[in-house]
Amino acid sequence: MMKKTLIFSIIILMVVIQGCIAIPIPVPEKEVISGKEIKGENVAFIKTGATTREEVIEKLGKPYSIIEDIRVISYKWEMLSAYVPWIIGGGYSASGGVLSVPSPKVFFVQFDENEHVIQFEIITQSPLETIRESAIRWVEKHPETSSHKRPEEYSALLIPRDKAMICVYRPGGFTDAPLLHAPAVFLDDTDNLLAELRKSTYVTAIVPTGIHSITVDSLPGSPRKYFSVQGEHITTLTIDVSAGRIYYIKLRITHGFGELKPILTLLSEEEAMSVLKELKYIGNLTK
Repeated sequence: MMKKTLIFSIIILMVVIQGCIAIPIPVPEKEVISGKEIKGENVAFIKTGATTREEVIEKLGKPYSIIEDIRVISYKWEMLSAYVPWIIGGGYSASGGVLSVPSPKVFFVQFDENEHVIQFEIITQSPLETIRESAIRWVEKHPETSSHKRPEEYSALLIPRDKAMICVYRPGGFTDAPLLHAPAVFLDDTDNLLAELRKSTYVTAIVPTGIHSITVDSLPGSPRKYFSVQGEHITTLTIDVSAGRIYYIKLRITHGFGELKPILTLLSEEEAMSVLKELKYIGNLTK
């Protein structure tokens, strides 16, 4: 069911962005098309209650994401799920090709307060969920490990005297791309995922003083290889932050035929606070 949903989502996006006809041909999931696959033998060293977070990262490398409030790290890759032949137009003006449809896989590891592994598992991620949503659902399947409180509304965070806070929020609305799932937001480099930001959500980061960059990719991962998007689908905003201050950055994805362009706008606290209290808080990252 999950694989069918993914293929259907890809086809719908192709039709909307490119106006094409596409028929999926499922294949066995044997080929890795992005990321580094993690297999059972790669994680045989992990022992619940004994292996530490430091040991996991030392063996497996930098995680795809770190979700601190539920003490989960993730590693993500994509397997080939189907081929999709496609056709645009007709007659002598027709063009076409064959696209590869991915099936996203995630390896989750959860730790206790002492940074020892509680549980770990490889799952197939739903294309309708962000990595955070998948992690929360995974954790909550096991009541004995899911005792945590996730704040749903904005509340002031304590900022260390020598650091600053960056807040990225996406209020949504009709001017924001209606079909876009959740663009990836990166802090300082594209290997450091801050969040996959749905409409009506926001994320914060505690950072050292100095220059930092926020990069948004409206088509993260393999989808960028499949669709002909007009203009830039990646945008970066660079800011110089001072100690003790909060910097509010609004995200909007402009849309139109063949366009999915991120727009980042630095706004005042007064402008941001009137909106933030209506949005869902999805976590904080500390550097």
